[in-house]
Amino acid sequence: MDPLTHLLATRAFIARDRTTLLASIAPDLAFYSTYPLWVLRRGSVRAVIGGGAWPVPPRWMVQLHRAVHSIPVALLGAVLIRLSSGRWPSRALSAYLLHLLIDIPTHARDPWGPRPLWPLSDTAYDGIGWAETLTHAIQIWRRVGAQTSNPQDYAR
Repeated sequence: MDPLTHLLATRAFIARDRTTLLASIAPDLAFYSTYPLWVLRRGSVRAVIGGGAWPVPPRWMVQLHRAVHSIPVALLGAVLIRLSSGRWPSRALSAYLLHLLIDIPTHARDPWGPRPLWPLSDTAYDGIGWAETLTHAIQIWRRVGAQTSNPQDYAR
């Protein structure tokens, strides 16, 4: 799902403080700081915008995405925070886990599909990819707009 939806869900169900809200989008920070720049460097922006042809990312980027979208990795991170600071990050962990749970039904399987038990399991869950759905909706809207923008259609 998109960062705005993750932020709104966290505000509604967990808390509104900055740390918790940051935790709600933390799993996607690796993606948003690497993939768009990689697409830009490859010169693939027109293909993406024009037809939704998202290039397959390099393996390291996919593995990084799986690591930050993993429940065991999130729990390990919470334990490390507890050991280093003496406090359990309950709201931040809840926001992080909410992000992971929201992503399960809202992402298609490959390559970004959720693998919530990674690295213990590489099982992916096939949801409805919101990015592809949005791309198709925009393309349909553009086609419908192009067909209805003919002034002769209104003269009849």
